[in-house]
Amino acid sequence: MNRRMARLLREYWVPGLMGVLMAGLVAAFVVLLPDAHIGWGDKANMGQFFKGLVTSITFVVFFVSLWMQVRDIPAQKEALEQTSQDMIRQTRFLEKQVQLQKEQLNQLTLQEVLVNIRVLAENVVESQAVDGAGQEVWKSKSTTDLAQASLVLLRKHAVPALHTLYNSERSILKSFAADTLAAIKGNLYGAELRGAYLEGIALDNALLVDADMRECNLRNAVLSGSNLLQAKLGDANLDGADLSGAHLIFADLHRANLLGANLVEANLMGANLDQAVLAGADLAGASMDEQWRVLMERSGAKNTDKIVWLTDLT
Repeated sequence: MNRRMARLLREYWVPGLMGVLMAGLVAAFVVLLPDAHIGWGDKANMGQFFKGLVTSITFVVFFVSLWMQVRDIPAQKEALEQTSQDMIRQTRFLEKQVQLQKEQLNQLTLQEVLVNIRVLAENVVESQAVDGAGQEVWKSKSTTDLAQASLVLLRKHAVPALHTLYNSERSILKSFAADTLAAIKGNLYGAELRGAYLEGIALDNALLVDADMRECNLRNAVLSGSNLLQAKLGDANLDGADLSGAHLIFADLHRANLLGANLVEANLMGANLDQAVLAGADLAGASMDEQWRVLMERSGAKNTDKIVWLTDLT
């Protein structure tokens, strides 16, 4: 019991003190008001005393309420921190859910691409020519046109499958892939190509703005004149790739392999070239930020003396 009283006194000594003070003021008022030695003229001044008493009590009440608010600040701060942590966890959970849904959607889209490729392959038949030689033709031209239309709509995910068709030994599929790639390369904004095998692909003058091409195998790929604004090319293999005249503005080429790549007159303004391999790359007329000057001098790239440093233009 004594321990409990001591704890209460430690916690509530301020309002206790204020209570004692207020009780003293009330007692003084009660004692002085009926004092017979005070004349009526003096008692007329009791109004001023009463006003002072009320003011004092108001001050005490205000001080106690202020103390209670200050006392609650640590608890409120702890509650706010807890709420903030809960919101951060919820945000991360929602981000994971969005990413998971995106991956699931990508998987469904890839499956749809593969279904169209399978339908296309099953639509090929071999006919006998007049000279007796076999020749592959489409079983149904409408089925082929429908598959091509679907692949055009799914173009952000269809490029790897079309590239595989292009490398097939069947000339009719190779021709179909070349035609379809030519039709979609002008609009591959935000293409999902991470980790894809695209060695030797022809995507010259393609629109690949904001495309995800991280970890792609683009060895000997033709990307000359392509718009790769803000494209993600981190860890991509661009060994021997033709990027002449390409717009690589703000592209991420972090740890990209550009060994022997053709970067003649490529625009690399704002591009991230951190840890990129550039040995043997041709940089004649390429434009890039001043911050990469030392890296270029040590990179083993060709024609580094012909680089257009963007700070030189100001």
